[in-house]
Parts: sequence; structure tokens; C-alpha cells
Amino acid sequence: MIQKIYKELSPIEKARKYYALLFLLNDIHVPDKEISLVAFSALNGSLTSPPIRSKFITLFNSSEGSVYNMMSNLQKKDILVKDEDRKIRVHPDILLPFNENVLLNILLSNETNRHDKEGAQQTVELASQGY
Repeated sequence: MIQKIYKELSPIEKARKYYALLFLLNDIHVPDKEISLVAFSALNGSLTSPPIRSKFITLFNSSEGSVYNMMSNLQKKDILVKDEDRKIRVHPDILLPFNENVLLNILLSNETNRHDKEGAQQTVELASQGY
């Protein structure tokens, strides 16, 4: 069965929906504010930078302490990682160019339809397309 959904979203909303869906499909509990932090970081770069962190605090009515706590929680889940310059960023495996069109192709298979180990897993295929 194929279902196509087309939505026009701002880059931040596109990132928020993508990360919410990704975490939901992979049974990773991430509160809404942390999803916003991941989405914001994906669009703006490292949260280690004070101006970027301050912008998040202002836009999302947060405090510096809560941002540090959220960053710590997201690092424990390997969603945020330190890069080679020791800056905290979104893990590169889940970073998409949200300023472009994004096409998600999600396959949810029944365990009973497959006998191999791969068939029992949820598969999320991600592709960025400019159509």
C-alpha cells in the first residue's frame, strides 16, 4: 500500500516533523522541546556557539540551564554528538538539508511476512530530493 502526503512547511517545521517521526518510529522518547532543539540545531549549526544557543533560548522561551540539560540528554541518546572541533551538533547520520525539499520513504513490514532478521525491523529510508 502506498500513501503520498504533500505538505508545505517552513524549514524548522519540516525538521521538527522529521525528527518527531524518526524518534517515534525508532521508539526513542524525546520530549517536544528537545525535538525543537534538535531541529533548531540541524538548521543553525552547533549549539556550542553562544549566539546560536541564545537565539534558541529567545525563540523557544527557554533558559540556558534547561538547554544544557536537554543537550546532555540528547548526547546520552547519541542524537547530538561532538564533532572533531568539540562542538555539539546533530548526529550526521540523521542530518538532512531542511532548506530543500525532503522526500521520506518509510517501509513498515509485518514480521510474519519475512523470515530473515532484516524483515523484522522497521526500515526508514531517507532521501533528499529537489522536485
